[in-house]
Amino acid sequence: MDRVNRAVALPYEFEVQPPFGVEQLIVTAFNFEPPAPATHMETIDGYDYDIFGSVKEVVANTRGLGAVHKQDPEKRVDEAFMNLTTLGN
Repeated sequence: MDRVNRAVALPYEFEVQPPFGVEQLIVTAFNFEPPAPATHMETIDGYDYDIFGSVKEVVANTRGLGAVHKQDPEKRVDEAFMNLTTLGN
C-alpha cells in the first residue's frame, strides 16, 4: 500500500526505435508473481521484439465478463494506460 499512486523507478531506460508511430504503453501491477505472457519473438527492421498474439487473444484473456470465482483477497492487480506517438529524427 505504501507504493499506491506513486512513481516507481524502473531499473532500465527506454529508447525510441522503429517502427515509429502510435504506441500504447500498458502497465500492469501485481502484488504476486504474474502469469507469463503468451508472446513470440519477431525481428522488425533489425530489432527484436516480444510480440503478443492478436489483439483479440489479449483482450479475451484479460477483459470481459466471466463466471464468478472465489478470489484470494490478498491478490491484487491494477493497470494504467498511456498513448504516445514516436517520431524518427
